Amino acid sequence: MVTMTIFTFVDPVFDSCVNSNEAEARICRFSQNNLKKLPDIEKYFTVHNDKDWNDYIYITQDLVNLPGKKLAKKKNLISQFHRLYPDNQTREITSSDSNEILDFCIKWRSFQTNSDEYMTAEAEAIKIIFNNWDMFPCEGLKLYANGILCSFTVWSPQTTDMATVHFEKSNPNYKGAAQVINNQIAKEILKKNFKYINREQDMGDVGIRQAKHSYQPYRMLPFYELKLKKV
Repeated sequence: MVTMTIFTFVDPVFDSCVNSNEAEARICRFSQNNLKKLPDIEKYFTVHNDKDWNDYIYITQDLVNLPGKKLAKKKNLISQFHRLYPDNQTREITSSDSNEILDFCIKWRSFQTNSDEYMTAEAEAIKIIFNNWDMFPCEGLKLYANGILCSFTVWSPQTTDMATVHFEKSNPNYKGAAQVINNQIAKEILKKNFKYINREQDMGDVGIRQAKHSYQPYRMLPFYELKLKKV
């Protein structure tokens, strides 16, 4: 059997669906809003929530203040980073940073113990963004320790009250860098009056899932997988 997968990162429009005994159509990241727009969709598709693709939504102020005992460790790691690297600097990303960021991403991948299709697709997306930085409504920060780039993050507006963090990478050899860049970008986003931050999905990666849950998300934004029913 051949499986055709469609990732819906924007609202899809379907004029018709073709059934085949030799192919399986599968639609990923189908939003709750789209389900509401198509009340008869379950006549044609089986629908289930794909938790690997649910988005993590946070209250921006919480990522700035890191309140409560559950987030105390994040504060400690931020403090440790500032003690270890008192001369650290945070700078805005510009179009001239493309080569530096892409080189950093190559080094970052060398720290990863596994590589899959999603990591490969993400690397390609990062390359497209940074090679065409001025064409996208993105902003970002990069973090330096001892003059060396150790972390970066990229975000863009999603709605009038929500911003989305698309990419965030840190060198694991710099303790606390990941927590610092997370906190710094939340501060920048808060300045622009976005109440919520969408830090996207974990794609089923256990480590990413643990990291995202450790920041105590306000809620999860569900997405669904649809499989075309056979006739």
